[in-house]
Amino acid sequence: MRPSKSHEGRDVLSGGNRDGAHNMRAPSSGARAWELRTATDLARLLADRGQRENARAVLRPVFDQFVEGFDTADLKSAVRLLEVLS
Repeated sequence: MRPSKSHEGRDVLSGGNRDGAHNMRAPSSGARAWELRTATDLARLLADRGQRENARAVLRPVFDQFVEGFDTADLKSAVRLLEVLS
């Protein structure tokens, strides 16, 4: 089945347009929470292996995306780990 084209040239089924560019969407807050959990777990594993700089490099950019919710368990855990890694 061929994608349907609207009059603006957008690929209606996939959301793309003629030149292949795609719309980027910000991850949902739920996806960011899972990303934070994953980054925290990986950072903890790296820290346990003596790779503290790598652990900070993994966790800090993910943590810095958050602007609210600092009373949640996941963010509190990330803060504690970043403090240990400092």
